[in-house]
Amino acid sequence: MLNMNNYNNKEKSRGILAFANNTATVDYETIASKTLRLAEHHLGMPSLIITNQNKKDWHNTRRDIDTAETLPWNNHSRWQCYELSPWDETLVIDIDLLIVTDRYKRLFENMPDVLLCHNNRRLFDDSEDNFKPVWATVFSFRKSAMAQDFFELVGRIERNWHYYRRVFGLISTEYRNDYAFAMAELILNGHTQAQHTRMPWGLLTVDAAVDNIDIGSDWMVVRHTHGADILPRIDLHVMSKAWLQSNKLDEFVEKALS
Repeated sequence: MLNMNNYNNKEKSRGILAFANNTATVDYETIASKTLRLAEHHLGMPSLIITNQNKKDWHNTRRDIDTAETLPWNNHSRWQCYELSPWDETLVIDIDLLIVTDRYKRLFENMPDVLLCHNNRRLFDDSEDNFKPVWATVFSFRKSAMAQDFFELVGRIERNWHYYRRVFGLISTEYRNDYAFAMAELILNGHTQAQHTRMPWGLLTVDAAVDNIDIGSDWMVVRHTHGADILPRIDLHVMSKAWLQSNKLDEFVEKALS
């Protein structure tokens, strides 16, 4: 396992990590190559894409936001970010997170062992989960014994998912990093809600089929199946894989970089 502890030195290495495991319907690697351009530009950090983590016995699925179909989903092995990151301090993002501001740089000003996202404002889905997840769409960590323990526990939960989902009362059999991260956080904090691991802001998620997203210096317009939303320029989690795989993403990236 990599050991990149460097905290006796003044300068710490920092970077952005993303996982991109292609399926028959989604080219996650190509999407990542585009969205990580945004992250690198706005955060001023290098990035690394982890690919080809294929498990022959992995049969997880997701509901596609564009077609409502149930599709294969290779969302395993996120817990290996600790081992795979070459940096002292790491921001891990999903490839469908469009970073168009520099606010995530603030997380590195006084980096805790682990920071997790507890809040996710979804534009259309107001459903409440019986078991509250954290959102593995974005999180950060520094190389430390506590962070290593956390991610090793997430790995144990993934390998023994059906046991842990029953312990925590989940009905769905599908593995989700959002739930595994929340379980690990609760276990390591004595089944109490932790405050020191909470990210200071939440996500904004577009959970609908997207027609187009336009961006200016201080605004964004998201056109989708329900109409349109006018937003301030903000980092945006876009679940529409059809839009992410279209030329409209290329157009958006060029505008966001200009």
